[in-house]
Amino acid sequence: MKRVCIVLMDDPVYKQSCIRVAEALSGAGYAVTLIGRRTGPVDGDKAFKRVRFRTMFREGKVFYGEMNLRIFLYLLFHRVDAVCAVNLDTILPCYTISVLKRIPRVYDARELFSELAEVVARPRIQRAWRQVEKSMVPRFPNGYAVCASIGAELHRRYGVNYSVVRNMTVLSNRVPGRPPLDHPYLLYQGAVNYGRGLDALIPAMQYIDMPLLICGTGNYLQPTRDLILHYGLGDRVLLLGQLAPAQLFTYTAHAYAGINLVERDGFNQYYSLPNKLFDYIHAGLPQVTMDYPEYRRVQESYEVAVLIPEVRMDLIVDAVKSLVGDPELYARLKANCALARLEFNWQREAPVVLEIYQKLLPHA
Repeated sequence: MKRVCIVLMDDPVYKQSCIRVAEALSGAGYAVTLIGRRTGPVDGDKAFKRVRFRTMFREGKVFYGEMNLRIFLYLLFHRVDAVCAVNLDTILPCYTISVLKRIPRVYDARELFSELAEVVARPRIQRAWRQVEKSMVPRFPNGYAVCASIGAELHRRYGVNYSVVRNMTVLSNRVPGRPPLDHPYLLYQGAVNYGRGLDALIPAMQYIDMPLLICGTGNYLQPTRDLILHYGLGDRVLLLGQLAPAQLFTYTAHAYAGINLVERDGFNQYYSLPNKLFDYIHAGLPQVTMDYPEYRRVQESYEVAVLIPEVRMDLIVDAVKSLVGDPELYARLKANCALARLEFNWQREAPVVLEIYQKLLPHA
C-alpha cells in the first residue's frame, strides 16, 4: 500500500475536512496518516492512522517552530510515499521531506493563508507569510483549493492550476441523539477566531429571545468570554468547547438555526467557503450567513439562508427575527436544505481528490 501523510497544524480528531479526505483515500487503498497536534481525547477508531503531538508550547512562533520540527522528524524517520501540506503553516517541513525523499507533494489550500484576518491585522507577520507563500506555493504544482475563488487567486499570484475540493459534508442518513436542550437555540460551530463576527454576535443576543450555543475553540475564545461577561449573557450564550464530530452533529441537528459570520478583513474571509455552511444544510438547518461570492453561488442554486451584506449587530438581529417571524420563509429554507444536500455533498467532491493522488501514485 502506498503511504500518504496529510499534515495539519490542528488536531486531526476534530478537523472534519481532513478526516473526509483521509477516509476517501483509505477507501481507495492508500495507507493514510493524519499528523497534527493533540488538544483532546481520541474519538474512536478510524480507517486511518493519526499521529498527534502533545506540544510544550500552545501558540506563537515557538509553537510553530516546535510543530514544524516534530513534523519534519516524524516524516524523516517513517516511510512515506506522498506528503500533503494542509495550509501554509505546514508547507516548509512537507516541502523539505519531499525533496529529501524524492516523493510527490500536494498542497491543500484550505485558506488563502496570508490573507487570514488575524494575519492581515499584523503587517509584519503578514509580510513573513507572504514570503513563505511566494517561495513555496509555486513549488507545489499539485494541489487543491477549498473554493473556486481561492483557486483563482492562487493561479493569479503564482500560476498554479489547482483543482477545487469544497468542504462538503458526507451525505448520510445519520440519526442524531437526544436533543441537548428542551427549547429552541441558535448554533455557532467552528473556530472561535478573530474575524468571525463574535464582536457583533454576542451583543446581538441581548435582543434575540433564544440561547446561542458556541461549539468550538480558537484564538478569540478569551475575548468572547469577556464579551459574554460584559453584556451579562452568561445564561444565554453557552461555550461548549471543541466537540467530537458525532457529538457536534447532535447539537447541529437539533438547533433552530445556524450562525455563520465572517468579517471582511482580508481576501480569505471574503472568498471563504467553510464546511459549516454545508453542515447546516445537511442538518436541514436554515442559517444566517454572508452575502459573499461563494455563499451567493450556493444561495443562487438553493435558497437555504438569510444573507447579510456585512457583520453588524442590527443586521444579525433582523435576520434571526425574520426567520422566527416568518414561518413560511423558515419552512421554505428548511425544505431547500433537503434538496441542496443531494447536490452539495462529499460524495461528489471525493473523486477529485482521488484523481490527484492516483496520478501521483498510480500503483496504489
